[in-house]
Amino acid sequence: AERYKYYQRPEKIRQVLLTRVRNINALTREEFDSMPAAELQGMIRDPVLVRFIFEERKYRPDELVGIVRRIKQWGESAGGVSANVD
Repeated sequence: AERYKYYQRPEKIRQVLLTRVRNINALTREEFDSMPAAELQGMIRDPVLVRFIFEERKYRPDELVGIVRRIKQWGESAGGVSANVD
């Protein structure tokens, strides 16, 4: 039951997603922080995750669970894509 507290903290989930995007794209913190929002959206390419990052709103616990699942799926597919480029 302790681990589910994580799902109540959208700011923490958002931070995890942004770190994952930065790491998958091999960017330094400085490069990532200076990146335009449109470029970040292009890297994510998932409308649900893009909305999650850019919209400040309340999320129900079931919505957050769905977002975490989507982040996990996104990370797996994005990692595979970047490994096969060039």
